[in-house]
Amino acid sequence: MFGFSLREKTESVIKELFIFYVEDVHRPTFESIVSQAKASNQNEYSAAFFYMLIRMNMMVQPFDSETDDGLIDPKDGRTKEETKQVQDFIQNHTSKIYSHIYLANSPESDIQEWLHQVLVNANLIGSDEDKYVDEDSSSEVLEKLMEGMEIYKNILQISMNFVQSTEGYKYISEYQCKFVFGLQYLGIADCIGQAQGADDMTVMAAFAAKTADSQSSEPIFNWTAGEAGEMFRKMTEVQGEDWAFKIMVNGGNAVSETLSKDENKDMLPLLKVFEDVELMKEVAKNVLP
Repeated sequence: MFGFSLREKTESVIKELFIFYVEDVHRPTFESIVSQAKASNQNEYSAAFFYMLIRMNMMVQPFDSETDDGLIDPKDGRTKEETKQVQDFIQNHTSKIYSHIYLANSPESDIQEWLHQVLVNANLIGSDEDKYVDEDSSSEVLEKLMEGMEIYKNILQISMNFVQSTEGYKYISEYQCKFVFGLQYLGIADCIGQAQGADDMTVMAAFAAKTADSQSSEPIFNWTAGEAGEMFRKMTEVQGEDWAFKIMVNGGNAVSETLSKDENKDMLPLLKVFEDVELMKEVAKNVLP
């Protein structure tokens, strides 16, 4: 975007990366952020990220009443569906920021601290979780996690080609089948993430980036960024249930099993859960579009 002002470049990032627009009512906030970014020699990605973080925080952070009525919590009074929409919006865009954080030239720790606060205010993570890790190591951890997930994405694709031959497949829909593979992939991401010392935010960012593959030449899930965020939310909601936990553990075990040098190892370990008819019946009962 050579030749454009920082204001124009920042607004372009907001439109193209986040598919979001600067509304007139929030134009003063946007102009203030751009001015601060310019004074601090920050680039358009830093400015765009902080604008989006502030906008998201405004949706969930309590603020002082102008009539001295105490704090007003914007979350109060929202219906379950409205809360879900706000959380999906925040989860989707915080994942985008985390996946593209390397493009900003402001300290990663500053961005991560804001990400943490927004996610806490949105009730998506607990306040006691780590705010951020060392910024030199965080990018390396994310990169290694993404590389590991790419390897197992190929195994996922092969398993999808053979899943119709399993006993349990006939009890589930295509939507439910992808949900099971998504849970397994989340188990894979968590297993690799633990080995790399990744926190939950890093795993979330990597999972969202790898499953939002609708624009890929060879998509596996064929989910848009919004759909990937929605599926991640649904998976985190059920991951504590026995049937979902069993599927995620299978995904994690598949990592060690594929690395095994045993000549008799199962070459398609992800298909084991699909052979469990009772487990697939649980999926059919609990996973609805």
